[in-house]
Amino acid sequence: MTATGDALSAPCRTAAAASAADDVAALVALATALGDAPHTVFQLLADSALKLLKAASAGISVLSTQSDGSVLVSWPAVAGRWQAHSGSSRLLPAPVATPEPAAEHCLVVPFIVEGEPAGTVWAVAHDSASGFHADDLHRLQNLSSFAAPALQAAAAARDAALRPQRIPVGISATFNSLIENAPFGVYVVDAQFRMRQASAAARNAFASIQPFIGRNFGDIVRAIWPEPFASDVLARFRHTLNTGAAYAATTVSELRKDTPDIESYDWKIERIVLPDGGFGVVCYFYDLTERNLAAEALRLRTAQFETLVNDAPLGIFLVDGALRIIQVNPLAVHQFGHSYSLVGLELPEVMQTLW
Repeated sequence: MTATGDALSAPCRTAAAASAADDVAALVALATALGDAPHTVFQLLADSALKLLKAASAGISVLSTQSDGSVLVSWPAVAGRWQAHSGSSRLLPAPVATPEPAAEHCLVVPFIVEGEPAGTVWAVAHDSASGFHADDLHRLQNLSSFAAPALQAAAAARDAALRPQRIPVGISATFNSLIENAPFGVYVVDAQFRMRQASAAARNAFASIQPFIGRNFGDIVRAIWPEPFASDVLARFRHTLNTGAAYAATTVSELRKDTPDIESYDWKIERIVLPDGGFGVVCYFYDLTERNLAAEALRLRTAQFETLVNDAPLGIFLVDGALRIIQVNPLAVHQFGHSYSLVGLELPEVMQTLW
């Protein structure tokens, strides 16, 4: 299974229950593995896609040009029902037996290395009644951002015996690229408790603090968040830096100190080994502020609507597209003269009974 164009998608299904915290945890694990054990990233990526997308099979396809100009496609990592094909390969184009069970729906996201198609990250549903949601495509695209760095790290490892001096440069460049181009908020604090690096989303969150990179992390946090939240955050970062124990918090809402806004986040911190060999703490976060504001606005509108319907000075009933009654206000119940609930009944049947 390969693709070299834009992401390919299959028919949609109901959104999976994976949360932002699940997404962050998977991306944290991939980033950690890329720094500590890059040879494990492909399998971890396949396993993460299988879990987050609730797929039946998931994996990585890698393209490579042979000395005779032919193209070899290999599957270095496969999870789920097609796992038996992990490690297999074949030349293109060449006839190949369709794996069993057959793929009914799939998502395929290509990845690029040095401007050339290098492979794909894919997920498969074998049940024709299943499919994928638009959120699943977004998740797979986020996961696939680790495929190219993992492939490059593997190539660098193969060349280590001949060019060992190039490895630190490659690892550092990969690390910097991952942080700066991350599709979510991520920043790194080094062992001296200084802000080391940050993604674009993180820079936006800290926009009121200048200079930012290289500044004492304690000063940054206390400039943005009030007490006791600021001290709690700093204590958790120091604990993770000193012990290696990770920490995660979901849907934390706080009033900022530098703006009049209440902001909400899912966030997680882990200790990592930086390219220079020292320890650091990486923080991954999702800004949930807009989502929470939208949810609260919807709750208020719903409450207002319920009040208007129930307190209206005339009878009101609502029907769905199938003409089933879904809501009746008290005055309408009185006017209909029914002692039992009208909700769920067919409107034509009620009308015929009354008139």
